Amino acid sequence: MSYDIDKDKVKVLEDFIFLHKKKPGAAASSVASVIGVLVGLKPSAVIDFNSDECLKFDEWEIIELFGNLGLKILAFKHKNSGIHMTDKTVDVFISRNQETAYKLHCEFEKLWSSMDALAQIYDQKKWESATREIGHLLGYPDTAIESFVNLNDEELNSDERIARMERNRYFAHSAEHEEEERETYDYVLNRAINELAPKTTEILKQNTTASWV
Repeated sequence: MSYDIDKDKVKVLEDFIFLHKKKPGAAASSVASVIGVLVGLKPSAVIDFNSDECLKFDEWEIIELFGNLGLKILAFKHKNSGIHMTDKTVDVFISRNQETAYKLHCEFEKLWSSMDALAQIYDQKKWESATREIGHLLGYPDTAIESFVNLNDEELNSDERIARMERNRYFAHSAEHEEEERETYDYVLNRAINELAPKTTEILKQNTTASWV
């Protein structure tokens, strides 16, 4: 499939992200999320930059680079909530419109407020609601979202689930609909990345454990 998207503008944005993200794998993951929004697979996405990374670019530049591709961004400072984490990050929420980008931000705030610094869920209802909304806003298949929401402790650390996570790239696939989810999400995104983002393609394909079509 060929996309009516300016590949040169995508490459400029890809180069920007790879220049400013410290780790190539993190850069590739970020670009993949952006591509998902560009091709309509995802209503929205979120990428982040840590404090050091943010110091290296002009805020107006990043707004312009996304805007050149018809994307809107909203950026919010976020202090990692892990008990041993002190690094502050900037979360950049991306969509075709600011309303959807802001909605994703709000759902993440709800998610974080349902857990403590040890990631213990103390408001299950809020956690489930936010997790479902985030999944939908990130374009994940309904079957994968529901499987994740209803995951029990035994399934969480099972060998079968660990193996399933290793052979997939973008989200936690369900056991019952794994291949279907790959067809409707992973493979669609892989083909778009392959066409639009050469650096990202090179990095992602280095992981031979996860399928690439």
